[in-house]
Amino acid sequence: MSAISNALQDYRNIWRVMALQRTERTAWWMYRLALLLIGGGAVFVGVAIWRNQLDPWIVVRLLLGLGAFWGGATWVGPFASVSMRMNSAINARLVPRQRRRLLQMAAGGWLLLTLAFTVAAGTWTLLPLGGVYLLSIAMVIQTGNPRALAPIIVIGNWGWLSRRVLPPRLAETLAGDTAMVVCGVLLVPAAAWVLRRMYPAGGDTHFERHATLRRRIVEGRGGAGDPGNRSVRIYAAVLHRDSRHGPQRADAGRMLMHALGPEVHWSAWTGFVGVMLVLGIGIRLLLAWQESSRSLHDFMSGASLVGLGSLVLAILFATAAFSQAINRTRGEQALVRLAPLAGDATLLNRRLALQLLQRGLGLWAALTLAILCVSILVAGPAVLLRQFGLCCLAGQVAMMGLLGDYAGQGGWRPALAWRAGGLALLEVLAAVGLARVSGMSFWTWMAAIALAVAGFRLCRAWQGMLAAPVAFPARRLG
Repeated sequence: MSAISNALQDYRNIWRVMALQRTERTAWWMYRLALLLIGGGAVFVGVAIWRNQLDPWIVVRLLLGLGAFWGGATWVGPFASVSMRMNSAINARLVPRQRRRLLQMAAGGWLLLTLAFTVAAGTWTLLPLGGVYLLSIAMVIQTGNPRALAPIIVIGNWGWLSRRVLPPRLAETLAGDTAMVVCGVLLVPAAAWVLRRMYPAGGDTHFERHATLRRRIVEGRGGAGDPGNRSVRIYAAVLHRDSRHGPQRADAGRMLMHALGPEVHWSAWTGFVGVMLVLGIGIRLLLAWQESSRSLHDFMSGASLVGLGSLVLAILFATAAFSQAINRTRGEQALVRLAPLAGDATLLNRRLALQLLQRGLGLWAALTLAILCVSILVAGPAVLLRQFGLCCLAGQVAMMGLLGDYAGQGGWRPALAWRAGGLALLEVLAAVGLARVSGMSFWTWMAAIALAVAGFRLCRAWQGMLAAPVAFPARRLG
């Protein structure tokens, strides 16, 4: 009983600290989201009563789903963000039990949310899919890991993958009760692995991991079991190229970006893009082998296009890695300010903004090209305009978190995410209206509006970043 009471006391103390670190704007947005969800649920219940179609079980599932959605947004956003910041190396020394308690709280929240989504959906099929989706979203938003987008895209395309690509017997087996039990069991070690990646061990182990990664980069190699071995080698070669001439001739802007680590380099996306292209080629060959022209036609004209459109999530989260790296490397940034290469502090923001802009736009263009290639392989040229419009809209939203006042609250945060979503909705409505008036394609207007808005907002953000206080070290004025 004493162990349980101690654990509860630890949870209470951690929650109080997290509440103190939570910003007022975050609480304001989560409160507004709760009101929006409650209002939507009330409208649904009112319509059901008016039509005399009120099913108590449906209402319970609806309320549970709305509550799970709000809880998921809280778990993925404010909770994960604050708790990961609390899991620092210094706290591992001062509060030895804190990492274990954070892992327990994160795992408990994830398990409850997964079960709630499963019950709300009314099918156990969602148990493994929902659990993996929550973990992947948290990894993408909080760590900026592009590899975590792969399961998100696979789950988003699971409907047509199971119907059109997988052999019927395999798809039927995977949808069976036995497969659900096996996937549910395998979900536990998968969740443990992901949560340990999000909350690395503190103290000496924490420093040793980073020291090992830095040594591999400097030496231009990776361990045999390192999944990012190839990307690390590419980044190491780029780092050697940028620094081979010494501090006198090295490019100050590029060296600023190296202070943020390999996660913000284009090489971090090579594995994801390669897997996406290989999957596209594989699906194309499988469809050709099955001679399923009718299935392909049904896919192109049906709701399965929503799954193909989920590829743009890669663009939507493209700038998350930049914000996370800037938040995570404040110690390195402080050392960079002391280095002679940093030069005049008044030029740091201009150099950093230029590098962020070049890399962000380059990543947007590269991912758009990859998505268009995969789309034409899977569904033919008829979907290219639609996919291009979605890529433009996703890129415009992603660029909103690229430039900003990083000495304060620059980068992605809940308030900016809500503003980006509202602006995207207004752009969609404007494209619908212009398409009806002009007779031109909706997707043509969508692409044009998104590109124009992106250019305008990037110009404003550029000016704001140049006028802001020196970005390094980040968040010191937040």
